[in-house]
Amino acid sequence: MDALEIEHLCAQFYGNTVNSDQLHTISQRLESFVNQTNCLSQCRVLLDRALTPYTQFFAATTLIKYFSRTANQTLISFNERYELRTYILEYLYKHNRSLASFVLAELIKFYARLTKHSWFDLSPQTSSNLNNETYPFQTFTDDLLKFQVDPPHFSVALQLLIGIISEISTPNDDETSARAFSRHRKICISFRDSKLLDIYLFSCQYLRDVIINQKKSLGLPSDFQQYPKTLTTVQLQDDYYLVVEKLLSLALACLSYDFLGTGSSIHDVDISDENQTLQIPLAWHDQIIDGSFYQLFFSYYFLFSNTTLVSLALSCLVQLSSVRRSLLNTNERLTVLNYMTFGRTNSSR
Repeated sequence: MDALEIEHLCAQFYGNTVNSDQLHTISQRLESFVNQTNCLSQCRVLLDRALTPYTQFFAATTLIKYFSRTANQTLISFNERYELRTYILEYLYKHNRSLASFVLAELIKFYARLTKHSWFDLSPQTSSNLNNETYPFQTFTDDLLKFQVDPPHFSVALQLLIGIISEISTPNDDETSARAFSRHRKICISFRDSKLLDIYLFSCQYLRDVIINQKKSLGLPSDFQQYPKTLTTVQLQDDYYLVVEKLLSLALACLSYDFLGTGSSIHDVDISDENQTLQIPLAWHDQIIDGSFYQLFFSYYFLFSNTTLVSLALSCLVQLSSVRRSLLNTNERLTVLNYMTFGRTNSSR
């Protein structure tokens, strides 16, 4: 099947323009596409020349299926995967404003899966275009820097980070065997130790900048010793609001991470059970006892009332209140409790 035929079949399949018998036949033909030897190159052709989002969606989902089937084989070389990774990033940078949300979600999922499965892949010694990185697929944060040009691009970068965290934290359907799950856990722990805290601090820094600017516009002190005590609904432009929403979602994704690599993250926490609390590593200790992080999320509760930002901020506070007891000594636990119940640091009593 060539690109034009796929385009036509996708329009029929996703556009609901055929009867059930025809739909079944078209479905079988589309499913066979993933078995073609030139599947990867054809998917790129479909993405580049797609006339409808249906074709883009089909190309993205096919890439996910194809890569998942061959992830533990040698059918896709390192250079092919790295080139495909670069292509997806460039495609998202160029087309992010025009992509349908369901297409964007699938492309992000594919990029995240490609990053995870290639996490420990070494750069070939003969390669001269990979900047001599030992593990090139672990440099995704550097690749996203150019997306910080405007709110729409920055929003895509944040969604990529959220997608990567979700993909690495949660084993997918292809990681059910003992060997595959062992590899998943190794990647999960490596990501936790090398990337997760930096991403969390990155999101919080941008979230602080937003609060500082809004406090200044309202004539409030810009420090984080005390949050505003009056409910206010600050209005933000749509693109800017979306970025702030994604920043809070990113912070929440970091706090909801599967820190032990057991295959599940903690959402409904029983704080009476040490095994059910967030097993945040010791490297996070200073951030957990830092009152400014609690003030930050409380500020979103008070400054952005009646918005979706409130539930995200409160979810972050719930996660912070659920850290394992052994991470803190008695005085530190009382201090954190004070942050949560009164929303103030010791210096503001």
